[in-house]
Amino acid sequence: AQVKSYIRVDDDIVIDLVQQPQRRSSIVNERVALEHDQPEPLGTCRVNESGHWEISYDPDLLKDPENLISTFAHEIGHVLIPLSDELPVEPQEYEFLIDLSVAVFGFGVFLSNTRAERMTDGSWSWWKGGGYLPINDRLMATALFISLKRDERDKTAAETFLRPQWRSTFRKAFRQLERFRAEIDRLRSLDRELSATRLAQDVVPSAPQT
Repeated sequence: AQVKSYIRVDDDIVIDLVQQPQRRSSIVNERVALEHDQPEPLGTCRVNESGHWEISYDPDLLKDPENLISTFAHEIGHVLIPLSDELPVEPQEYEFLIDLSVAVFGFGVFLSNTRAERMTDGSWSWWKGGGYLPINDRLMATALFISLKRDERDKTAAETFLRPQWRSTFRKAFRQLERFRAEIDRLRSLDRELSATRLAQDVVPSAPQT
């Protein structure tokens, strides 16, 4: 509910949360382990029989709040940007677009810190994290969102909470965006125009005085 509130999803959009069945452990016994070439999806999104949006999540995410939040933000992206022929991407690129939306929703740090990666402890290996974009694209999307907001405090906070190994690449993203200052200014103006249009639509004329 908090992630939905932060993204400002309309109250009339009903989203049901469903916990996925517990997954079979990759470790069978002390000698045998299952090896997965790709991570399984941590969340799914669909319209259920009641006509509500339904988001499912891996119960193991309850032990990993950062990954849980990133997963919820990604799946809410499916709710707000459903797959259609009107989107400026091919169907096979749709999940990448949804990852970008997570950064635009303001969850870019969560997105960057939870990229899919194979973990190992020397004896076993397993997948941790999720999403589709490479880490550099996640960091660039996060930097672009902060640049559009033009608030230095957001940049400082994001760098503070990013994993240390991503911070130099994050700073480099801002330097690269300097080359596109005119385009960023254009995007800001479009945002102001859209906000003004929405405000005008929300204004209800008062009844004439008699």
